[in-house]
Amino acid sequence: MPFLWQAGRREMRMWDAVRAAAAGVEDDGSYDRPAGPGDSAARRAAAFRTGAGDLALPDDRGERPFGVIIDMASSRGTTSLVAFATGEASLLVSTGDGVIGRPNHAHVVVQAKRLVKEAAGLLAHLAPATADPAPPPFPPPGSLRFHVLTPRGTFTGEAPLDNLRSGGSPLSPLLEVADDLMSEFLQYTLPDSLDAGPPTAGQWLKVLLMVAVIAGLTVAAWFIPWPWLRWPALIVGGFFTIAALIVPYAMWRAPRDGAGGRDGGEG
Repeated sequence: MPFLWQAGRREMRMWDAVRAAAAGVEDDGSYDRPAGPGDSAARRAAAFRTGAGDLALPDDRGERPFGVIIDMASSRGTTSLVAFATGEASLLVSTGDGVIGRPNHAHVVVQAKRLVKEAAGLLAHLAPATADPAPPPFPPPGSLRFHVLTPRGTFTGEAPLDNLRSGGSPLSPLLEVADDLMSEFLQYTLPDSLDAGPPTAGQWLKVLLMVAVIAGLTVAAWFIPWPWLRWPALIVGGFFTIAALIVPYAMWRAPRDGAGGRDGGEG
C-alpha cells in the first residue's frame, strides 16, 4: 500500500507538471537563495506583515486564510517555511540558505496552495496572536510553531515535533502537507550527485509494476457494465497509463541525458 500511495503521488506530480507545461510554465531547475542571514530575517518579517490585499486574491475568499508560516529551531539555526494562497512560497534559513520560490516552480506552487487550504480547517486548534509589530520569536528546539494569516488576524499554535510526527496533535495534518512542500524545495537543493547513476533493477521493477497496475485497472474499466461510468473510467485510466509510461521512458533517457552534463553539453 505505501508503494501504491507513492506511485499515486508521483502521478499527481506528473499531472501538475503537464498542466504547468500546457500553460507555458517551464522549470529549468534553477532557483534563488536569500542574500544572506539578514535577507532571510527580513523576508520572514515581511511575510508576517503581508495582508490579504497585498496578494491580489479574489474578493470572494471571505475570511479564509491566505498565508501560513511555520517556524522551527534547532542547534544549527532556525528555519521558516512560508506559503501564501497565491502559490508564493519560500524556505528561509537563519544562515542565509534556503530557496525563494518562483512561479515556474510548479510543484512548489501546488503544495504552497495546498498548505494554506489545509490550514483553513484547523483554525479551531489555534489561538489569536497578540498584536505586535515585531515578528514573533521562534519556538524552542524540538517544537514547531504554526502561524496562520487570515483577514481577521494571525492565529498561532505550537506542538512538539515528536507529537506532530506521531499524529498525536490536531495540527499533525498541517505538518504532513508542510513536509510535502519542504520536499519540493529540497528537489532544488539536493546535490546533483544524489541523482547520478543508472536506475537499479529494484527501481525498474517498482516502476514497471506501477505501469502494470494502472494499465490493468484501465483494462478492467472496459468491463464496467454501465456506459456512463465505463467511458469516463477508460478516459481517466488511459491518461494515467500514458503518464505512467513516461516514468520508465524518463528513467531510460536519464543516464543518456546526463552523460553530457547537466545542460546536455560536453563542455
